[in-house]
Amino acid sequence: MAALVGAEQGQVSVTMSQRILQAVVVATSLACVLLSAVRVQAKQPSHKELLEQIQGGDRAAMLEAGNTGDTSFVPSLEAYIQTNMSALSNDLVKLEEKAQQFGRTSGLSMERELASRHSELQIQAAQMALAKLRVEKYLDEIISELTATNTPSGRELSGTEIYEVKAGALKKLAYIANPSTIKFIGPCLYDTADPYPYVPGARDKFLVSRVASDAMAALRKMITDAPVTNDFTVWQQWWEQNKGKYP
Repeated sequence: MAALVGAEQGQVSVTMSQRILQAVVVATSLACVLLSAVRVQAKQPSHKELLEQIQGGDRAAMLEAGNTGDTSFVPSLEAYIQTNMSALSNDLVKLEEKAQQFGRTSGLSMERELASRHSELQIQAAQMALAKLRVEKYLDEIISELTATNTPSGRELSGTEIYEVKAGALKKLAYIANPSTIKFIGPCLYDTADPYPYVPGARDKFLVSRVASDAMAALRKMITDAPVTNDFTVWQQWWEQNKGKYP
């Protein structure tokens, strides 16, 4: 009888130990989760820090500001674009005036300004963030890049330049993910030409994605019934069947 009682007490002791161990494990797990959450929260910059980073030209901060949906970032983003584009224009005017002193003129001020708008990563990021914050002016700018064939000065863009501007615009629209742009992206699914075709006699082939591939990537950010394939034909069929939904 004593042996039986001892066995039962031993079993109770083991059970209690297991429960205590389980409680410790759960408590430790919860503590780790809370600590992780605190660390993540600590890493996220405050509104003030984001503003300071935007003013300093931090591209990641600009894009993060766009993701917040907080329109109070709009003035700082616009100020960055205006200040930097104005400074660039002034520099180009001075260069043009200097060239004229020596009897030369390039006439490239507007060309350079356009090139900077497309290639300057910080200006691009500010433009993208503003468009995502639903400032129509900047969204319209990006949409217009999908059909651009000339520079503001009237120079005709080369085929490669058109590709680069259009592909860049689609990448911007993928970040913005505004469903109102689907109707502009859809027609790009037919642009499957190789922007850098093979040149006979060349040693290497410059491989880049087609415009249609960038269009597919952008659409996947905005639609729920996207085809699972990367087949251009399937996507074109999808567009023909669904474009009426996006007038």
